[in-house]
Amino acid sequence: VVIAPAMEHKMLLNPAVKENVEKLRTRGWGWIEPESGDLASGARGRGRLPEPKHIVDIIEGNFNCSDLNGLKILVTAGPTFEDVDPVRFIGNRSTGKMGYAVAKRAKFRGADVTLISGPTNLEAIEGIETVLVRSAKEMHSECIRLFEGSDIAILAAAVSDYRPMEKLDRKIKRHKPNISIDLTENEDIAAELGASKEDRKVVLFAMETESDITNAKDKLKGKQGDIVVVNNLLVDGAGFGHDTNVVTIIDRFGKVLELPKMSKDDVANKILDCLVEFSSGNSSFDLD
Repeated sequence: VVIAPAMEHKMLLNPAVKENVEKLRTRGWGWIEPESGDLASGARGRGRLPEPKHIVDIIEGNFNCSDLNGLKILVTAGPTFEDVDPVRFIGNRSTGKMGYAVAKRAKFRGADVTLISGPTNLEAIEGIETVLVRSAKEMHSECIRLFEGSDIAILAAAVSDYRPMEKLDRKIKRHKPNISIDLTENEDIAAELGASKEDRKVVLFAMETESDITNAKDKLKGKQGDIVVVNNLLVDGAGFGHDTNVVTIIDRFGKVLELPKMSKDDVANKILDCLVEFSSGNSSFDLD
């Protein structure tokens, strides 16, 4: 039984209520803390009913299969922004939804999850340590630091391949019909983690617009990953910003699992299912 209460702030703090809440907790009943905000009386404080989505997430978390218990999983998500001047930057259209879905599902399945996130508009996930970064260089530094203590890295972020060679201190003014910006290559996070992984696992993501499977297999081999998740930006429901995705999952032994369009939460679970299968030595991907 899980209780999600809503009441006035003063009622919530009443000694009798607090005593009874503690009795229920000692009997094993779940308790979802009320949220703060406007209350029915017109007052403002703690006592609002938690958002339905938050309630569902908490309940779902109590029914996870716990097949990732004891594993430390590092997840990257979102874009990176490479500043040109104080006003402009080079970036991409990633919203971070896929990476956040993977992080959340991994947590529900018992993993100790750390999320490295580029700039997004997504809410933090309760119970997950989140490291916020802006640039590819910052994400690279955090990945190298945190991979050391991780069992698995799932690299869902859309990291910029290049950055401006020079970040200007002042805004570029319009004074010429054409200008050029010199770019330099960013560090290859996936390749570095793949080369140093030893007995750890690395899951790569590849977004393509042509030759999807061939390019994904080349990326998997070249960066020494274990699994690659590939999608095509031009396929309906698979591009940036969608709540759905259409992916193919490939392991380094050549096993392939093609998935239909489904929610990113469901895709995240399928990725984790394949990871469990792969880690157990069974790379058949014979999943229901």
